[in-house]
Amino acid sequence: MKILMTSSTDFGKTAHSRPHQFLRYLARNHDVTAICLNAWWIRRQDGGKIYDDQYYNWYFKELSDKVRIVYLTDRETSPVIQESLSPIEIDGFWQKIDGGGFDVHINSNTPISGYFVAKTLDMIGVPTVFDICDDLPHRFRTSTSIPSPLRPLGGFIGRLMLERNIRMIWRISLLF
Repeated sequence: MKILMTSSTDFGKTAHSRPHQFLRYLARNHDVTAICLNAWWIRRQDGGKIYDDQYYNWYFKELSDKVRIVYLTDRETSPVIQESLSPIEIDGFWQKIDGGGFDVHINSNTPISGYFVAKTLDMIGVPTVFDICDDLPHRFRTSTSIPSPLRPLGGFIGRLMLERNIRMIWRISLLF
């Protein structure tokens, strides 16, 4: 099966987590492409790193060998900007992933980019499974990536996009 996953987790740079395990499990028997946030601040091009070299172990190499990872952007922008601008860059995603041909889309906690990918795929009959692993409105309302005066608006947008995603999807996965 050919699977497209949209994720707020940067599979190549962030600390090992449940989404990594989920992606690794899917990649055992399926052709998987992941569109995710670019957490450029974790592993910097100038050689500075938040984690030491021992952290970047075989696990990430193994995952990147099995999964095609495509970033929302290659620019060093905040995660909020990456996710917010994703609707206007949707055509660029399709070019990066060679157009598609996917059997299923898994939206793993990406309220904006995942919604617009799901909406596009729905038009050609590709179902979406929404993998909820956080309280998205609360996460948006308390995110340090959002200036504090705008956090209530972030919570509102998080709730609105969560509702839209739930209306759009085929199945919901609640794994904590």
